[in-house]
Amino acid sequence: LALARLAASEARRFATEATVLPERVAAARALVRLDASTAPEATALVLGADLDLQPSRKPLAIKHFEDALRALQHDLRASQTDLDAFRSLARARFPRATAFANPP
Repeated sequence: LALARLAASEARRFATEATVLPERVAAARALVRLDASTAPEATALVLGADLDLQPSRKPLAIKHFEDALRALQHDLRASQTDLDAFRSLARARFPRATAFANPP
């Protein structure tokens, strides 16, 4: 139990230091796997990520947004409001991508 708390603390620290989407998604998944009650906090980390650049300072690719959406849906079990907000951000970035269309 103490080891799990330490791991969760480290994941939380990494998540707050990380700003870009892929790092935030990884940290959010780790938080939820260590403690399911952190799902709302993990969702906020993903939604608050920098959506402009990746660690190499290259623009984020559509795959990063698709991975984040999958994480929000399945790993973090985000609310419909949060999913819609993320889809809206992703659609603005990739207007022709069908991956971010609202579900029927």
